[in-house]
Amino acid sequence: MQFSEADKAIKNVRCLEGDDSVRITWHWPPEVEQVYIFPQDATESLADGKLFTAQEYKKLGGYVIKKKPGIFTYYIYPFLVAGSRTLVEQPHGENRAEHICKTVIDYLVTKKNGFFELALSSRYDVAEDIICYSKNEGYTYFFGEKLVAGMPIMRVVKADFGESLNIFISEQNSALYTLNKCDTMGHGLLSEGLKLWDFLSGKKTRWSA
Repeated sequence: MQFSEADKAIKNVRCLEGDDSVRITWHWPPEVEQVYIFPQDATESLADGKLFTAQEYKKLGGYVIKKKPGIFTYYIYPFLVAGSRTLVEQPHGENRAEHICKTVIDYLVTKKNGFFELALSSRYDVAEDIICYSKNEGYTYFFGEKLVAGMPIMRVVKADFGESLNIFISEQNSALYTLNKCDTMGHGLLSEGLKLWDFLSGKKTRWSA
């Protein structure tokens, strides 16, 4: 595909993460009426991208995509229709939007009757080798069970006198996951299904020992 040499640069690209979406904003060149947005820097065909107009940008306050876990990259190119239809070359890479959406894992640890009770929940599936825990003896254990989106689960761990329980993300996955410590059961995603009677009855909460 042929590129124009016109100096109409996309710059100041920012990604603003919300609860359910990510909004991409940038400096819109004054004389440009529309752009093409590509999910990767592949511009062999316009069919690989999405046409997005200045009117849409103003109405939405940016380019809005649905939030999902992972690393995403988008490239924004001004699109000219006067004369030949061309994309405007962006030689300095300032038209690139890159963002990491981390999966948030809510957790709550309580200690009673000689046991730690660890409650976990997330809006997305979490593999069994992501969450780790350790006690005072220094050994690290994988949680060892898949966390299903929206389904709180609980693990019971024996607690010796004076022991503490540390929860963390495995090192190789720390860039894509984050822990949110809850002070009470009524905080965050845990409040959507994880109540005290669930712990006692097991009706809604999956237990593992």
